[in-house]
Amino acid sequence: MKTESPTTARLRHRKDWPSWLIQLKFQAHQHNIWEYIDPSAPPNASDPAQRIFYIPKIDELISWRQVQLKEQYSRELRAAYSARAGGSPQQPLPPAPAVVTHDDVREEFIARLVEYYEAVVERHDIRKEYRTVWNWVHATVDASVLSAARATAAAEDDCSLRGVMRALQGRFGPARDREGSFVWRLFLGRLLVRRTLKRVKALAKDPARRVQPQTYTVPSFLKLPNEMLYHIISFLELHDQFILRQTCKDMQILLQKDWRLLFTRLAVSQKLDFLAGLAFTSPNHWVCGGCHLLHRIDTNDVPWHLLRTCPYDTNRACFLSRFDIRESHVQLALKLMRPETAANQEYLKKIMSPFTFEYAPSPGQKTKTSFHAAPKVIADRFILYTQRALSYQQGLGVWQVSERICRHIGGSESWGGPPKELGNAVRLAVNQPGIEVNGHCSRCLIDYSIILGPGPDRLTIRAWYDYGSYKSPNDKSWTAPVYGTSNTYSPGPKVYRDSGSIRMLYATGTTLGNVR
Repeated sequence: MKTESPTTARLRHRKDWPSWLIQLKFQAHQHNIWEYIDPSAPPNASDPAQRIFYIPKIDELISWRQVQLKEQYSRELRAAYSARAGGSPQQPLPPAPAVVTHDDVREEFIARLVEYYEAVVERHDIRKEYRTVWNWVHATVDASVLSAARATAAAEDDCSLRGVMRALQGRFGPARDREGSFVWRLFLGRLLVRRTLKRVKALAKDPARRVQPQTYTVPSFLKLPNEMLYHIISFLELHDQFILRQTCKDMQILLQKDWRLLFTRLAVSQKLDFLAGLAFTSPNHWVCGGCHLLHRIDTNDVPWHLLRTCPYDTNRACFLSRFDIRESHVQLALKLMRPETAANQEYLKKIMSPFTFEYAPSPGQKTKTSFHAAPKVIADRFILYTQRALSYQQGLGVWQVSERICRHIGGSESWGGPPKELGNAVRLAVNQPGIEVNGHCSRCLIDYSIILGPGPDRLTIRAWYDYGSYKSPNDKSWTAPVYGTSNTYSPGPKVYRDSGSIRMLYATGTTLGNVR
């Protein structure tokens, strides 16, 4: 729709204000919204275009009606007791309030529902006319003037068209329309001009102190019509819109929403996606999948130091109770690898540093265990390599191997019970010393190998874990292999990758197959 004609006034200077205001009033009255954008309206005037309606619920109506009946019963009961105390012992007590049912409030609920839909339709019509007039304002006001008016309206916490109109009136309107005396303001203006001229002359004599004029240049993107801008922005994710809103005042006005209310209405998975997007651009924060909040980085929280920064962050990959990989470590390592976050490189080195620990056999133990872990970030994925070297006493049965690769592979085997997957691999390795037995988990992104040697009592178990790329804390790449609420009493989610691809990715930086 074309909003500008050859005779349309352009608002650039004070002299353009009267004719432009007349045409604006004509446009607003034609679309029946002048009362919503009138700059002379009281400061507390409501804006129906921004009004939020809540759909009525029959259960809430029943509760409200029940409360009314209880309050009425309490008043009548107090009146009856007062009458008895005043000498009327025969005053009967009121009956107990009846229980309100759906049939009692059905008519009122239908009436409220009709009012709700009528109000929504009315608001939709107002917004449609509102956008039409706003496009006319955008087309008839100079871009730099409109941008300055938006900034002034945002500073006054009123980014509506009425707020922009007040800012334009304050800049171009007659001085009599402003607060104070016209003569007094004229006197102050002339005095200010004289002092400014003296200051300019003094600065002109000193070239080193001469102030260079700065002109405000409106970006070409913001010169597009609002409807086109809204269409472009609609392709962005919600967290990208929130970040874009913080870039400048124009975007703050364009993306004006009740973000707190919008966030509370999101599903849990959508909240985590939103927070993960915000945390990705914040070098000092990470998103917690347990409490659905952003936490500040604690540089003492490293895999080899048992420190839990949030009591709700329970999902972890635990190795021998000495080395814990949590979602915060994976998330921060992937984020801090970017060049823009060089300020936390020391903390990144702590997370990615190799870890080695050796358990000396204590009285009653039958095995001596050494553990080594070395994480890497390859192809924007967090890959962890672990190696367990177990030295068994002579005559120890394979069924006593209690190592665990992940939530699905490993664990203690009973003497008479059926063999487990890891137990079968260990038996195969023991029967062919020096030959590596390879395998992978069918439910999570893990490759492993088992080999017996060089001594007859030394068993080495290697594993390669792919904890995924930077995504939501509920991503399957993370939740499938770790110990958490999603797979404690059930197998949990399932992610499949071709066997051996994670090991190759760790060794060469290339992989085979895709995640399915």
